[in-house]
Parts: sequence; structure tokens; C-alpha cells
Amino acid sequence: MGTLAGGAGGSQGGSSQAATLGGSTSIASGLCGNVLIPVVSGNLVVASTSYTTAGNLHGFGYTWSNFSSSATSKPCIAPTCTGTTCTPRFSSPTAVCAAGTVEADSTYLSLVGLGMNLNQTDAGGTPDSVPAPASITVTTVLDSATLGYARIQLISGSSGSDAAVTTYCVEAGQWKSGTPIPITKFNTKCWLPTGNGTALTVGTGLTAIYILIPCDGVDARPFSMCLTGITFTP
Repeated sequence: MGTLAGGAGGSQGGSSQAATLGGSTSIASGLCGNVLIPVVSGNLVVASTSYTTAGNLHGFGYTWSNFSSSATSKPCIAPTCTGTTCTPRFSSPTAVCAAGTVEADSTYLSLVGLGMNLNQTDAGGTPDSVPAPASITVTTVLDSATLGYARIQLISGSSGSDAAVTTYCVEAGQWKSGTPIPITKFNTKCWLPTGNGTALTVGTGLTAIYILIPCDGVDARPFSMCLTGITFTP
């Protein structure tokens, strides 16, 4: 992985959001082979169970992946999370971090995500929603290569039913770590020109937020990323 840096998107840079940068002592195996998961200092409170708190927001932190048969191979992300368990567990008590590779996929369906539920008890289960605020500030620490393709994505609806879920995103290059993002900037088709999707509106119920890494049609995309803070501004 390259040098970690704060901010995200295109040529945007920014200073590191981390007080501590380094490699985790936890090495993940499996689809990823051996991956060094970054460790940074952030503003979250992350329990050993992966239950994560960001101010009034709270829910389990998690990773996930999706792929199609056209992918070169399955994308990998470490740690691997299922329900309320992540293996290995998130190494930092103040940030949720992951690393891996999204392999090339000519159908552009392969991707991975790292994030947290926004209103969930520590018993787990389907999270409740919180109303979308006027703006959201997300702080991250991303590998320098990841800066060019990391999206911020919000989930509206029950995470237990794909049919009941609507996703809204802000494309790489259109947001920056530590800078408020107007809620109306989130769109159901953020990767297309403005006007092709539906904009998110204040008050819409949200259940989760994550950093999304989409695939490329030709080249594999290695990544290393940490979510270090989330602030909702009414």
C-alpha cells in the first residue's frame, strides 16, 4: 500500500487525519493472502466487539464485499465481518480500518465497503434510522492510491432487505475529509452526470454510512482506508 493521507478524491490531498500511522499487528489471511491493516488514531469509540460510537451515532462497524462472475476474482477486504463479529477485530479503539484489493470487473459490479450502522443497539439486529441532517462531515485516512476512487455512501432503509434499501453517494473528487458535505450532494447515481439520479433530502431516514471502493473494468484496485469520524450538522 502507499502512503496514507487525509482527504479523498481525485487530486485532492490534505494532511493526515491520524495521530499515529502504522501497520496492525493483526495480519488477515484467506482471499487477501497476507494484508497489513492500518492502525490510526481517530475520534470514534470502537469496542472490541466492533460496536462503534460517533457522538450520538452508534452501531456495529463492519466491512462487506460484492462481486459478479465477470470479475477477475473475488474482491477481498480485511477484516471480514459477519453480523456483530469481525475477524480480525478492528485494531484501533478510535477508528475502523481495512485493507485489501478490488479485482477488475468488466461489468463494474464488484466493490467493497467499510462503515458503521447509525442507530443500532449493542445487541445487534436491524438498525433503526436517523433523519438525514443538513450536512455530514466525514473524516478519513486513506491510502494515496485510494484517494482517486473512494466514495462516501449513505443507506436509507432496512439493511436486511435489498428491495427496501436506497443508496445515496458522493463520488471521489466531490468530497474531502473533514469538510462538511451538503446532504443534497448525495445522489442515487453519483457516478453519472448531475441530474441522472435522485438527490437525498433532509429528514430522510438513514441507517448506515460507509466508504465504498468500486472496481475498475481493467485494473485491480488495492486499497487501505480508515474511517475516523462522523459528524451530523442539523
